Amino acid sequence: MVSTASQTKPLTCAISYGFLGGPAHSRRLRQLLSAKGYNCTADLEHADIILAHSAGCFLIPSDAHPKLVVYVGMPLAQDKAQSAWAKANHANIMAAFRDKAVTKVIKITLLSWYYGLRQPRRNWNILRTIKTATPSLPPGAAIAFIVNRYDPWPLGDTLQQYIQSNEGRQWTFMSLPGSHDDIWERPETYVAIIDYYARLLA
Repeated sequence: MVSTASQTKPLTCAISYGFLGGPAHSRRLRQLLSAKGYNCTADLEHADIILAHSAGCFLIPSDAHPKLVVYVGMPLAQDKAQSAWAKANHANIMAAFRDKAVTKVIKITLLSWYYGLRQPRRNWNILRTIKTATPSLPPGAAIAFIVNRYDPWPLGDTLQQYIQSNEGRQWTFMSLPGSHDDIWERPETYVAIIDYYARLLA
């Protein structure tokens, strides 16, 4: 059971999904978190840990007070969104062939189309606001910022400006192999990262 020194109950973990994302993508990841002793929840406002993927980095409620936030694939390349989108798709395909994970990519793509049809209003709101959206920064939270090697979204001058403007916070930056959707393709890696930083919480 994972808990901080001051807690007697498991830490809760919620996922903030991005564009065309939803719970079906994270089924395996949530299973692994549960096996580690975390209580997976859909309640972002009261979760101890928030895992934010892609545009979900901008959708954390303003009244949320997590102890740990893990950002994955934050879309900072907003000035050339269409170009970044095309590069991300190409990188996903190339990474799939390189890692022999074509079946996983096909499954993730089908799930994305499913959420495209199921939640059109949410997806439209993300597209409408993405150019002016700013990342959600819950006060007092430790932050792990993950950039995947073949993901063009978190790149650009914005990232450096963002880092400089948040000096003094509990930030950790790391680079991992894989593409934008690597979190769904290899969830074991991300569960290990969450578990490591969760155990450092006081």
